[in-house]
Formats: sequence, C-alpha cells, structure tokens
Amino acid sequence: VAFKSTYDGTLQEPVVLPSRLPTLLINGTTGIAVGMATNIPSHHLGEVCTALLKLVDNPELSSSRLCRYIKGPDFPTGGQLLNTSEELKQIYSSGSGTLKLRATWDKSSSTKTVYITSLPFATNKAQIVERIAEIILARKLPPLVDIRDESTDNVRIALELKDNADEQLVMAYLFKNTPLQSNFSVNMTCLVPTDQEDIGRPERLDLRQLLQYFLKFRLEVVTNAFEHDLRELKKRIHVLEGFAKVFDALDTIIKLIRASDGKSDAATKIMRRFKPVSYTHLTLPTKA
Repeated sequence: VAFKSTYDGTLQEPVVLPSRLPTLLINGTTGIAVGMATNIPSHHLGEVCTALLKLVDNPELSSSRLCRYIKGPDFPTGGQLLNTSEELKQIYSSGSGTLKLRATWDKSSSTKTVYITSLPFATNKAQIVERIAEIILARKLPPLVDIRDESTDNVRIALELKDNADEQLVMAYLFKNTPLQSNFSVNMTCLVPTDQEDIGRPERLDLRQLLQYFLKFRLEVVTNAFEHDLRELKKRIHVLEGFAKVFDALDTIIKLIRASDGKSDAATKIMRRFKPVSYTHLTLPTKA
C-alpha cells in the first residue's frame, strides 16, 4: 500500500492497511466531518463475502440484485428489522435511508411475564430499564406491574404483567414510548481514491460501488505484493548466478584477486571480466 509522512514528517506510515475484508461494511462506521457525515451499519461477514464473489463473477450486478446476498444489516445487539425488502433495496441503491429497529421479546408459558431478549443497536439497556420503570411508577401503563433486569451474557429484561393483560398491547405501547423501537439513519459516505494516493475524495456510494472499490483495492494490494516478491526473487537469482559463475571459474577468480590492489580493484576486475546477467524477462502477467 502507499505510504505518507506522519504529522511531523519524521516517519512514514501506510495510507491504508492492506485489509483482506471490507471492514468498512462488515464492522460499520460512524463519523462527522466539516459539512458531511457517515453512518454505515455493520453487516454479516458471510453475506458480504458471498456478494463479493458474485460481483467478481458478474461485475454488472446492480445494488438491488446484490441484496439477494446481503439481506440487510447485522447488528451486534440483535433486534428486529422492520423495513421491507423493497425499502432495503432503495437504501442500498441510494446509499442513504432509515432503518427501523425493534427489540425482540418472548412471553413466558407459565406466568404472565414478557422477556425482552434483544435491543435495537446503539440503545442503552440501563436507560431503557429506567424509562420503563418511570412508566410503571407514573401508572401510565396499568397492565405493566414490574420490571427486572435478569441479563447475564445475553439480554433478558423481565416485564411482569397483570393476569388479564394483553402482551401485544403492552409491547405496542412500549415500542411507541421507549427506545425499544428506534431508527438508524444510513449514510454511506466514504473516502474514495483520487489521483493522489494519500488523498481521498468524499462521495456517497451505493452497495455495488462500495464493493467494487474494495475489489479494485484488493487487486492493487495483491499485485503490489507479487511485484515485491518478484523484485526480491530477481535479487536472489542475481546473487545465485554470481555464485555459479564464481564456482565455474574459480581458478580465474583467484588469479584476478591475487593480481589486484585491494578489494575495490579486485571487484572492478572481476565485474569487468564477468559481465552481469539481466533478468528483465521475469515479469508479472498482464492480466490478473
């Protein structure tokens, strides 16, 4: 990858790291700059890799068709995605839109208890519990009696209801009045390459463009790696050829060294006597 000077100009650092995966799409990212922002959700590793392979086989695939392989975001906190497939296609085709996220829940088979099992991304569990407790204390939702946070490694928030309570109505109220349902604004603004290797240009990308830029980046990284290996191989072959020439004409080399005035004079005479071999015929193939 290309290198640039550090902030004080004393060292060199890579412009980007030679990632093997599109971490921008897999891990997601968020950020604010002067006059622009980005907010990319995280995605499933297997789905993204499948979409990349399909795009390699058919570079003409549109963002809408790539949605067959990338079903939607994959948030680490789980939750339920309420958007339709057509809405998701529109978001991935335009590079912006709104994702509607909702917590998931189950009801107990033996008691009148509802268990919240996952939360929308970027919400705070403690604040949600506090908000529901405030609703209970203010008696704004009479069927809801109590709340307990039973979470360990997994989210498990218990809601105790009255015996005659309707779970669907209780959850509908909570989805409307608490962060158990929230929105995630997608904005796939990225820095794309320019003619200057160390400078990127901000641009809003659709799903297909984002994947194509990564494939082009990987091609450049792999090509650069092979070119580096080729240069090192040429150097090594040059040394080995020198050894072969020396061993084939050992007596002549010894005579030249004995008749020389020091190392520098001996090296000059040996190089004049045995011309170096060029290995320009070793090149990389023109097509990847």
